[in-house]
Amino acid sequence: MFKHFNKYTLVLLFTLPLQAFMDYPYGVNFQIIRTPLMPLDDSNPGKSNFAVRTSLRWINVWSFQTNRFMIDGEEAQLDTSFRYAINARLQAGISVPVLSRGGGFMDQYVEKFHQVTGVGNANRDNYPRNRLNVSYEPLGPYYYILDNDPLTTYLRRYDNRMYPRSPNSPPIDISGLKSKFTELYLSNYFPYINDKRTEDIPIAGYDTTAVSNPRIFWQYTLWRGKSRFVDQISMGTQHKVPAKSMNLVATPGWDSSLFFVFQKCFLQKKVNLRFGISYTKFQITQYRILELRGHVWTFRPSVDVLLGKWIFTTEYVYYNSPVVHFGKLSSPTHQVGFSFQRNIKGHKVTLAAIENIITYSTTPDIGYLFSVEKIFQ
Repeated sequence: MFKHFNKYTLVLLFTLPLQAFMDYPYGVNFQIIRTPLMPLDDSNPGKSNFAVRTSLRWINVWSFQTNRFMIDGEEAQLDTSFRYAINARLQAGISVPVLSRGGGFMDQYVEKFHQVTGVGNANRDNYPRNRLNVSYEPLGPYYYILDNDPLTTYLRRYDNRMYPRSPNSPPIDISGLKSKFTELYLSNYFPYINDKRTEDIPIAGYDTTAVSNPRIFWQYTLWRGKSRFVDQISMGTQHKVPAKSMNLVATPGWDSSLFFVFQKCFLQKKVNLRFGISYTKFQITQYRILELRGHVWTFRPSVDVLLGKWIFTTEYVYYNSPVVHFGKLSSPTHQVGFSFQRNIKGHKVTLAAIENIITYSTTPDIGYLFSVEKIFQ
């Protein structure tokens, strides 16, 4: 048995670098409404074989801009995916996620980490930990999130907002701050003002667990060989099916993407470079007060390095801004991911983490992934 294990391990060492991108969404619906569909690069399980993968992710989000929006919470996602290889080049699959959303538990650890590393907390530590609150503010210029100017607060006759604002709090009179035309405009486009509410809170203060949007996908190996610049080219599509469950756990609209992935191996396949690009087309382009971009480009370069029996992967993910003309929610995203992968008794086990860089309003602060995949013949 030990001889067989060594033989199979040797084969594994030379084939593992051509593995998939880490199975991570790089975003949550309660932050950017619709997450773009990533480029995929799943290794073919072999003709007539199918693979089953279970992934558990935990994501912490803090996104704040004075007077415009506040997004604070955590999301756990349990995802089960199935892939079937029609032949050695073509495979198809489906993925069904279940999301649990709430205040979570990681706020204090993130704040401590930022303090130790000298990274600012962006007002994180001014608010209660482990609370869920998502609010997009059309009246931000009139009704401040933070009381940065007590004199103006006094002259305008309103108090600093509570966090999260209680629905039992009295409405704030902003009639003296705008013209009749502005009042008519706000009344028409933000009807909740007529309900004596002065902010738009899609979710606040309650935890939910529900089925999110299933995805179906297929992937085809266009070319495999040996050249100076590329060893393999793959392409495929993904399609998001709109589920009907909780607000911002599932999202409306049929979304589709087309992706290409280019690979090149070095040092006897101990180093694998991969570049993925995808174009996602969204059906829904409006959510409450937010104008959403109709399409998003995603770029995903990564490097796999063989370290003994482990594969270490680092990657960078960029996609252009998801929201149009709404402060920092209209910033493009920049994220990095790190993962370790190993085959343990026929199961591909992956441990991963992601972190946002450069811009912070449209990306999760930090996230973790644990996944296990098994191929059935």
